[in-house]
Amino acid sequence: MKILVTGATGFLGTRIVDLLREGGHDVRALVRATSDTRALAARGVELALGSLEKGEGVREAARGGVDCVIHAAGGGKVRTVAEIYASNTDTTKELLRAWDDSGAASRGARFVLVSSLAAHGPSDDGEPREPEAPNNPRSHYGKSKALAEEAVLARSADFPVTIVRPPGVYGPGDTRMRALFRIAARRGFLPMVGHGHTASWVYVDDCARAIVLGATKETPSARRYFVEDGHVYGEDELARCIGAAVGRKLKVVHLPPWVLAAVGALSEAYSHVVRRATPIHRDKMRDVVQAHWVCSAARTREELGWEPQVMLAEGTRRAAESYRAEGQL
Repeated sequence: MKILVTGATGFLGTRIVDLLREGGHDVRALVRATSDTRALAARGVELALGSLEKGEGVREAARGGVDCVIHAAGGGKVRTVAEIYASNTDTTKELLRAWDDSGAASRGARFVLVSSLAAHGPSDDGEPREPEAPNNPRSHYGKSKALAEEAVLARSADFPVTIVRPPGVYGPGDTRMRALFRIAARRGFLPMVGHGHTASWVYVDDCARAIVLGATKETPSARRYFVEDGHVYGEDELARCIGAAVGRKLKVVHLPPWVLAAVGALSEAYSHVVRRATPIHRDKMRDVVQAHWVCSAARTREELGWEPQVMLAEGTRRAAESYRAEGQL
């Protein structure tokens, strides 16, 4: 297959590209002119210069017999609320328009959206959520992802669409979790908000495999898939895994929600001063303070034949090794 990938230079996107190339697929990556594309070029990836935000080069990237697109671009690194919707909802709609204009839609080429558990929302009762349960996002990030899903699902009768919703994704190369590992290694504690919180996690390579299966297997249109490693993790187990990974017995320090709100506000103010996007802001903290981010990947196992291979203890060990090799711990 010839597969177009957005977000190919990102933490998850690079793993998706690697798996596609290992599977013998031709990969075209939509990249900004300012992106570091040396690693993609070394992997034999065709580069298409453009910008989803500006609508430049997107239609050209979707032409030329593309059989599938994996839309893995977008995220929560922003300066304003408007940028959250621009990077998640608006980019998806722009890609859908390009899908039509390029002729890919009329050929029945599959559209795969990498969404987020945040689009669905947390579990109020602590039970793992199923993909078809009603959405109840708590943050603008989650709402922007949910709106992106709606835009894609609205086209599910025109061409096959697949949505993959990861929870927390971690592993070597992840910069969002790096601060937690550094605090754990240098200070011997793990800051957590509230008490009794639980979460689902998925190792980056396992997440990428599920996305590639969603792109390459024939499945019913409009399917939504959760990915998680089969366990629900509490704060103490997360602390044990990260502690073992960095070689320290960690104390869990519970922070009140107002501390997180203050940190988010300060980070926002700083990002405005330096005119640089940040992954830490008040909207992100709306998700962080929720008690239960848990989901079920039963449908993913059954329909995609997917099984997670790396559990949290091994995954955090690998992540810590990579951070240590980079001099980050």
